[in-house]
Amino acid sequence: MKNKLRKIVSVFCVLAIVITAFAAVGRDVKAEIERQTEYTEKEIENQFLGLLTSAGLNMYVSVQEDVNGNYVISFGSDNPGYYECTLTPTQVDYFMKSSDNINPMLGKEQNINEEFERDFLNPFVATDGNIHMAWQEKADNNFEIFYTNDEGKQYENTLKQVRENLDGKTSENMDKAIKLCLEGNYKHSIVWVHKSIKILEKTENTETINILVDSVMDFAKTNILYAEYDLTFNNTYIQEAYDKYYLAVDKYEKGNYDSAVQQFKNSYLKIVEAYEEKGETYMGVDFGETVRISYTDYDSVVPEVFLNDLISVGWMEVLPEENHVYYARSSNNGVSWWYFDATVHASSYLTYWGLSSSIVKPCCLIIIGIVLLLLLLLIILIILALIIILIWCHFFYGILRDRTYGPIDDPYLNIFSPYDTVSVGGNIFNTPRLCGGDGNGNGGPEPAPDLRVTNVWFSDTYVLQEDPTTVYATIKNQGSAIMTGTVYAEFRYGTSYDQGVTIGEVQIPAPLYAGHSTTVDVSWTPTNTGASFDTTVWVMADSRGGVTEGDEGNNIGSTSCHVFNPTADDDGDGMSNLYEIKCGVDVGGWQDPLIYNVRYAVLVVGTYYTEQQYQWYLSAVQNMYDILHNSHGYTDTNINYLVTLSSGYNEPSGFDTSLIDDEATETNIQNVFNNFKTGGTQEMSSNDFLIVCWVNHGGDDHYNSNTGEDTVMGTDAHDTYFPLKNGDKVYDSELATYVSGISAARTVFILQPCNSGGFVNDLSISGRIIGTAVRENEVEGGWIETVITGFNGAGDTDPDVGNNNGYVSIQEAWELAARHVFSGSSVHSQLDDNGDGLGHDYMGYDMVGNDDGGYDPNTSSKDGYLAARTYL
Repeated sequence: MKNKLRKIVSVFCVLAIVITAFAAVGRDVKAEIERQTEYTEKEIENQFLGLLTSAGLNMYVSVQEDVNGNYVISFGSDNPGYYECTLTPTQVDYFMKSSDNINPMLGKEQNINEEFERDFLNPFVATDGNIHMAWQEKADNNFEIFYTNDEGKQYENTLKQVRENLDGKTSENMDKAIKLCLEGNYKHSIVWVHKSIKILEKTENTETINILVDSVMDFAKTNILYAEYDLTFNNTYIQEAYDKYYLAVDKYEKGNYDSAVQQFKNSYLKIVEAYEEKGETYMGVDFGETVRISYTDYDSVVPEVFLNDLISVGWMEVLPEENHVYYARSSNNGVSWWYFDATVHASSYLTYWGLSSSIVKPCCLIIIGIVLLLLLLLIILIILALIIILIWCHFFYGILRDRTYGPIDDPYLNIFSPYDTVSVGGNIFNTPRLCGGDGNGNGGPEPAPDLRVTNVWFSDTYVLQEDPTTVYATIKNQGSAIMTGTVYAEFRYGTSYDQGVTIGEVQIPAPLYAGHSTTVDVSWTPTNTGASFDTTVWVMADSRGGVTEGDEGNNIGSTSCHVFNPTADDDGDGMSNLYEIKCGVDVGGWQDPLIYNVRYAVLVVGTYYTEQQYQWYLSAVQNMYDILHNSHGYTDTNINYLVTLSSGYNEPSGFDTSLIDDEATETNIQNVFNNFKTGGTQEMSSNDFLIVCWVNHGGDDHYNSNTGEDTVMGTDAHDTYFPLKNGDKVYDSELATYVSGISAARTVFILQPCNSGGFVNDLSISGRIIGTAVRENEVEGGWIETVITGFNGAGDTDPDVGNNNGYVSIQEAWELAARHVFSGSSVHSQLDDNGDGLGHDYMGYDMVGNDDGGYDPNTSSKDGYLAARTYL
């Protein structure tokens, strides 16, 4: 009875929490039908799913056309919930023709596969002359809700407070920082804060340093959140801002205040760049102090803000058995808050007078009866009793201002079922329905569960024969009653469910409340049929008929899939499906079994001074040729082999001179690279791969071979060269020009010469991997042979380097050689693959010897990550 009263009274609940989920997704969407779209439901679903997947979002998608000709798109994940929006045919056409238009469709991100674990996310912003923002943030091992607005000016106030206790040069710097802050020039204001911190570090004034760093950190964090709400997390600048923010936090925790402030500033500047790309100028927002709203034992997620003279915040509380709507409000501009579980306590509290409406009506009848009986004394007693109840009901939760409210909203439509929509102030709210039927008590079917399979998907991007994958299905109870008992779901594959082959059957977790969803899964290892094939995987909820449903005809869901044969080559690019999946798709590499990927190579032998060097160099490139051609299937046509043969020296035994395409001159080298560009004879595309292996001597204009000193080093140096046999020299900046404009999914440079580390800063861009034998001021010895040994299998099996997956990545081959030459000659092989122009050795030291921990194959922002996911 209490639950029924709660649902009845919740329609009249006060203080609307939030606008609906779709209002956050598309504020300007019109509701009228304009014309029919040319796309099918399946095409729309595939397009939407593809965009989610490419953005790193693991969500399900379903699309259904409603009776009005609109398209209802449902998408989401298990935690914290799912979204639903409706598009007209015109909007569908626009979406389908703008494949990168994912941001306006999503609103908030869920379960994004990130390289770092974000501890604050899902911001929501509302304005009323001021900017109000709420978000979820990790606290006490759970996500809790936090709030701030732009009245407090925390950054400005902190600078002013710190300035009062400083003098000398530091006070002058702070004066400049404050002046720039008041002008809204936060970028240069932080610069002067940075300079003040450097001075304070010399006096070891860590207390003041921490205050200043905290203020810059909070400024960066709140601005990232604000921009994320406006631009969405899928904006690459937002993601880069997070990368730099967490790098700064790491520096801060290690006591590196100088680097921490610099990176916090850089994270804020990424936000500025994001708006500049849109043609807008963003100065930043100086928010006030952050206030924690919720203190619960479970995750509080996806907050939304509603302003109605007071500040109201609603969120989803992820309880063990189900999700609840929580509600909070503040009457003192966010300084203090009270909150409660609206799903449980709404009926006893949030009505207009603080009384349940189901009690008011009978009370009124009693009062009328008493009036008719002229029992005046009893009337007075009842009125007094009502006043006492009214007062103490509100005292129990805290008396509320004005006592005028709106209904409680459930924007995610997964708490109650079914729903009524109520319009308040032009906003539509989803509220628990008064009763069955039309919502006004006019009949309706008996409450019953209704199971529907809303999504089917796989644990792997591609399904491979003889390789186990997990098939998942989301089952929603879209009925009006709880599903209980023993109920099963069966998985099959084939042309139809009835004719399909059983994969497995699993019990659906009970109870499953009305409006709630659950996920079930089975393991599937497709048999090897000798060829790839297309099929459909079907899932039937209540496969044994264990529950009586409101609709027994909507229990089956499905998804189509291509099942790859491991040894086949479906795209015909010379790589097996198994190789392209395991070394490409599964690890984030460049290969794809459904895309024709062309592989090219350039092998260069430059100058040599002795017969021993001549034979050594030729053996090295011949071994590399054998690896590419014999082991990995590179065609001879696509391997460009440039060597200037000697008339006086003997080639090594077994060397095949017929494979050489041309002499290694600067002109020939430049022509080879030009052929890869647009209009060239070997024009490359963004799906293709290029590896360049260069073996010969090296030099540096400012390197003294006698002392081992190099007077010009680092990212600004452009003085390293590779000499050729005819006297030509190819400088680092020249090689960078030669390869500029080549379109490729990945480009890998294996550079053996002495001083080759000097080429890193010139060649470095996103998508390139540069592995060198040594730093710019070092000479080489025995590196290239170990690289070749690594590619021949040792890189995968070495206990310090490999992961024993049966394949050798660029990183494994490089690190095996890097460890070898360091242990033998104490030289530092360099790797750069994050595009920052700064190479690192395998111990994390940069090209000039600074230990900044810049090498980590498991961290996306550091060197080694891309190389570990790139295979020949």
